[in-house]
Amino acid sequence: MSSITGLKRGTFTSLDNSGQIRLGTDIDPGTTGEALLSAGADEPVEWGIPVGHIANALTAGTNVNYTSGNPTWDGSVADTINSIDTDTTYSAGNGIDLTGTTFSTDTDGITMNNTGGGSFDQNQVLKVPNDLTAGTNVTYSVGTTYNGSAAITINSTDTDTTYQGGDNITIDTTTTPDTIDLDAALTGMTGITYTGGGGNNLTGAGMPGTGTTCTYLDLTSNTNIFPTLYPNSVVPYLDVAYYDPTVLTSQALTTSFVEIFSGLMTLTFTCMPGRSLAEVELKVLNGGGSANRWIYLGLLDGAGTTEWSASAGTGGGSATTTTTTERVVHYKDETDYDYVTMSWVLTGLTPGATYIVNPSAKTSSTSNYLYTGGSGSWVYPCCISRVTQL
Repeated sequence: MSSITGLKRGTFTSLDNSGQIRLGTDIDPGTTGEALLSAGADEPVEWGIPVGHIANALTAGTNVNYTSGNPTWDGSVADTINSIDTDTTYSAGNGIDLTGTTFSTDTDGITMNNTGGGSFDQNQVLKVPNDLTAGTNVTYSVGTTYNGSAAITINSTDTDTTYQGGDNITIDTTTTPDTIDLDAALTGMTGITYTGGGGNNLTGAGMPGTGTTCTYLDLTSNTNIFPTLYPNSVVPYLDVAYYDPTVLTSQALTTSFVEIFSGLMTLTFTCMPGRSLAEVELKVLNGGGSANRWIYLGLLDGAGTTEWSASAGTGGGSATTTTTTERVVHYKDETDYDYVTMSWVLTGLTPGATYIVNPSAKTSSTSNYLYTGGSGSWVYPCCISRVTQL
């Protein structure tokens, strides 16, 4: 038992105690949090927890509140604890059913349902909305329509026709697909007759060796073979170029080849099948300037810079086969004016190939001219170039 030295008895209006408080016959300090409680009338006080209070308050958390509006409750007043309803209300949208609190897919039961799978709770396709019907040369292993509800086999009936080549027709079976070709040389024809309006008629037996007799053939139509295959052609020429201005025009020559009248005499042509030769012809007036001058004519390539060559197509080259295109054409011992003509034979052409030829000119010394056009009493000859297939 602890000492109770200093114990005083008496009636006090105030109590200042720096030591322990004795309850009963023993010094009893109580425990942390306890208070002095009345035990009732004529009863001593004792240590204890006051009725209506708790040591630690209860705080309202998430989605909880008190009817009193207090944020906490410590038992000092009667209160009501409430749960805040945060539930969300759902409704079924397109393709969804809601029964009570259970969602499910909304199916038509015809094209699909939701009772498939081992647990009978999976969506499954039963069939497609529309049937696929077998058409021409197509059959099904079962029935004549297919909707996906059962596995069937689709079959195609082979209706291919086997063809073989006849007179002047060859079928090339090495290509894919096979190619039908008309023989280059038509022989053994049993007969051929051409008919058309306007007297453009070809008639005859056409037997081998006899040919076809032409009773009347009009080649002036622009749908005939030459304009069709060679759109630049002017029958009987493959191409024609000319320059005949209403104003007198001159070209001063230099000692180097240049295009005549800045390329206005350029010729473009396609070599005909089975041919390798062509003639280029040029007509131009030379004169004026100083006396004792030579004029040379030649052919340049498509660019108008290099001598033309069949081996180079539209590009440059050194000659037509082994002969240069440069030609000495005219010598004027005074200030003569002469209409000169020149022709070249082009060799080594490739059938079907397209060529560009630029007639050109140069002089042995300056003060030498080409002329064309004009009006009134002074009109010089037209300058013209053309190409003919040989």
